Amino acid sequence: RSENQKLIDIIDEKHVAVKLYPTINNTIRTLQTSYNEYEVTQIFDDQCTQKELFEQILAQPTNEIFTGSNLLLCTLGLTNSGKTHTMFGTTDEPGLIPKCLHRIFLNVGSNIDEKVLFKPIGLENLMPTIDCDLNVEVAVRNYIFKDEKQRMRLPKLIQQQNTFEDLSIEDERYSIWISFFELYNENIVDLLVQPKYMKMRKNLRLMQNEHS
Repeated sequence: RSENQKLIDIIDEKHVAVKLYPTINNTIRTLQTSYNEYEVTQIFDDQCTQKELFEQILAQPTNEIFTGSNLLLCTLGLTNSGKTHTMFGTTDEPGLIPKCLHRIFLNVGSNIDEKVLFKPIGLENLMPTIDCDLNVEVAVRNYIFKDEKQRMRLPKLIQQQNTFEDLSIEDERYSIWISFFELYNENIVDLLVQPKYMKMRKNLRLMQNEHS
C-alpha cells in the first residue's frame, strides 16, 4: 500500500487512534483494517518547539539524575518520522540530547573532576581509572573532536561552559562519561568506534538491571 496513507488520528491531547493496514504476508490479522484507540501521557503537535518539548518532559527528570535517579530517553517511529531531528535537532534549535547535556553541565558547574579518578563500569558500578585506560578514552575523545568543523556543529550552549551558572554541591566532584550506541536489526553497536576499528567491532550485550 501507499506510504502516504493516514495512520494516526489525534482525537484530543491525550488520545490517538492508530490504523493498521494488512499486508500480503500478514497471516495473523484479518483482511480488514484494524482501528485502535490509545491513551497517552501527552501529545505534542507540529507547532511544539524543541525547547518546549524539553521543558515539559525532560527538564525535571534530568535534574533528578543528581539525586540518584536513572533516566532512559528513546524514540520510536517509522523511517523519516522525525526521530533523529527530535533527538539531535539543529545548531540553531538543539534537540533533546544536547539540551539534556546542557542541563547536566549546568548542574555540574565548575566542580569537574580534572583527575578523573573513577570510570563507570556496567550499570551502577565504578572502577578506579589507570593511566593506560584513561589515555585510550582521551584518544577517542580527541578523535571525535579533531575536526574544527565537527566542533562547530556542537550547540553553542554546550561549548560555552564558562558561561554556566554553578548549581552543583560545593564538596562534590563530577566526571561525565558519554556512550553512544545504536540498536538496529536486534544488534547493539558502539557508534564512537574509530573507522579503523570498525571491522573488529563486536555487538554489545544487553544486560538487565536487577534493581529496576
